[in-house]
Amino acid sequence: MRNSVAIFGGSFDPPHISHVLAAVYASKVGGFEQVLVVPVFEHAFAKQLTPFAHRVALCEAAFAGIAGVSVSALSR
Repeated sequence: MRNSVAIFGGSFDPPHISHVLAAVYASKVGGFEQVLVVPVFEHAFAKQLTPFAHRVALCEAAFAGIAGVSVSALSR
């Protein structure tokens, strides 16, 4: 059996309801078994971001309790 995983990357600075809705949509409507939320360590265009560890903690709080959605703290 093959697992289908959606990778949902972004700065998540801060994570908000639209991020949560997108993850739930991918899980429920898109048919993915898991959605992996991956905050970027650095912005692609050098935009100043809130410290990485803080954004990961905010993502963990925002996506907590949503079945099939998890947060990755991969940084580089």
